[in-house]
Amino acid sequence: MEKFIQFIFVLFLIYVSFWSMRNIEFGSKENIKKAPSQFAVLRVLLAIVLGYLVSSFFISISQLILS
Repeated sequence: MEKFIQFIFVLFLIYVSFWSMRNIEFGSKENIKKAPSQFAVLRVLLAIVLGYLVSSFFISISQLILS
């Protein structure tokens, strides 16, 4: 059950990081118009990495506090 809660927590923080990067422009307007799908993939990958790192931090901190 604990692993399931951790999995849900990771997915939630990935969603939060994706939501928070919604309006961030990662390049100039010309570059985004040239390759919009690449910038969309970049945004998704950054959200996954950021969400995983933040969730790993909070999970490890909570395990340290509980032990």
